[in-house]
Amino acid sequence: GTDAIGGVVLVEPAPISSKPGWAGELNLAGFSNNRMGVASFVAEHTFKKNPSLGFRFQGTYRKGGTYRIPGNWIANSGVAENNFSGTVSYRTLHYGGEVFYSRFDTHLGIYRGAHTGNKADLMNAINSDVPLVQSDFTYAINRPRQHVTHNLLKVKFYADNRLGMWNLIYGYQKNFRQEYDVVRVDKGNAQLNLTLQTHTLNLNLEHRNLKGIKGEVGVDAIFQDNSFQDGDRLFIPTYQSAGGSLYLIERYTKNRWTAEAGLRYDYRFYGVYNPEGSNQQNVYYKYDYHNVSGTLGLRYKLEEKWQWSLTMANAWRAPQANELFSAGLHHGAARIELGNKELGAERSYSLNFETKYEPNHKFSADIVLYSQLINNYIYLEPGADLLTIRGYFKTFNYKQTNAWLNGADLSFVYHWNEHFQTALKGATLFARDRNKNDWLILMPADRISLSGKYSKDLGKRFLENFLEINARYVFEQKRIPANFDSIDYPRPPAAYFLLDASAGTHFKIGRQSIHLSISAANLLNQRYRDYLDVFRYFIDQPGRNIVLRIRVPFDFKNHN
Repeated sequence: GTDAIGGVVLVEPAPISSKPGWAGELNLAGFSNNRMGVASFVAEHTFKKNPSLGFRFQGTYRKGGTYRIPGNWIANSGVAENNFSGTVSYRTLHYGGEVFYSRFDTHLGIYRGAHTGNKADLMNAINSDVPLVQSDFTYAINRPRQHVTHNLLKVKFYADNRLGMWNLIYGYQKNFRQEYDVVRVDKGNAQLNLTLQTHTLNLNLEHRNLKGIKGEVGVDAIFQDNSFQDGDRLFIPTYQSAGGSLYLIERYTKNRWTAEAGLRYDYRFYGVYNPEGSNQQNVYYKYDYHNVSGTLGLRYKLEEKWQWSLTMANAWRAPQANELFSAGLHHGAARIELGNKELGAERSYSLNFETKYEPNHKFSADIVLYSQLINNYIYLEPGADLLTIRGYFKTFNYKQTNAWLNGADLSFVYHWNEHFQTALKGATLFARDRNKNDWLILMPADRISLSGKYSKDLGKRFLENFLEINARYVFEQKRIPANFDSIDYPRPPAAYFLLDASAGTHFKIGRQSIHLSISAANLLNQRYRDYLDVFRYFIDQPGRNIVLRIRVPFDFKNHN
């Protein structure tokens, strides 16, 4: 769809097993850096008398306190979250359905030193090597903070006939966000109460094989309603959005060749009530966007262990409501964001080449090269600082230009023997502003990593034992606009090196399996900042974090 111009990652939970009985697992984890504990439990059951019917429920609780950077605690950086979900599923070979519900409830602290009261405080916070707001460890979450609840209901049905398999999916989401600013007198009320409700509907047909051609045709629909309470500070105004699409995806395979083609038409509408003027009178804006997008992909196996693929695509993206109309404090990022009502739709043309080579069981390589032209590319550019009644903040403006992105992702794995392997990975990106013939701002820096993993089973009692070390080097981002010093400060942070390590085992006590692992992120407690981190202006990245995880699965299903 229009929101996936760069592609998507789709994560689906495993289907409920048709084997009768109970199964599930308990997960426990402890984090040293912010002394966070996490407990999660999931269980599923399939009925013996009706193995097509089953259910699953899950619950998670986590609580963490002030986290630590090398040498300092970060004030007001705690988190507390509890969530649960439930699924009821009825599945047969030719028809079935599923109802899923989940609820997330999260409390987040925002680093107090990022919300400054005047220009001197902001510049001191940026120029200081240590956090200006000092803290000891605590689980308390004070202002500035956020409270977010997210409810999701999803209903799925499937059935087949002579044409193929039909799928119908309806989803409803309600996201309620409360933002608590720093105030002189704390009356307990939030300064922003933002509610976003989203309805989605998808109907598609996975048609039967037609002379070697497989694929699907479908329709999508979406409706959104965004609102905030009277008297709240403005960030994103009240709006309604609706959209619909038609799409077709087909795949054809013959001998060593596989071809895939997709065609899609999308329409998107916005109706926005934007408060303007001294009396904040609502002014109505209406936007209509529509366009066609398509992809063509070819994959060829030169031999059993060597293949390449080439994908050509054109896609488009309608501006989001925040890109058009944001006009205030982006609370979690500690900055003022200013939208642009004149933004047009992005349009991209991309070429992606990938080759996978595995000549033997010892060595494998995966190389991806890509090039993407994006017309009307929407991006955030730092602007002048701004004093508001909420504090003194950096501003970022939504702008548009024509861009050209070229990059590569490389991965090489070598198995020295049956127990030890190493992996080398790298990524680079060259992002140009074609209008200015200059580099684009806020692009990820080049990086490279080298890892080694040793694994060996130690008899029937200790299985899946492993030890892994990963070294990463992230280069300083020097591909920045020529006028960087006049629009942003400070310059991109220095390059940094990180070392991570992990070890684990799978052992049994009687018939009960237990998976145990320990890992250490930033093992050397390196002090560093990342160019794309919104808090890089104020604080370093987290220091050493040792994590202990325990997973206890159980399975009482009938496996006969």
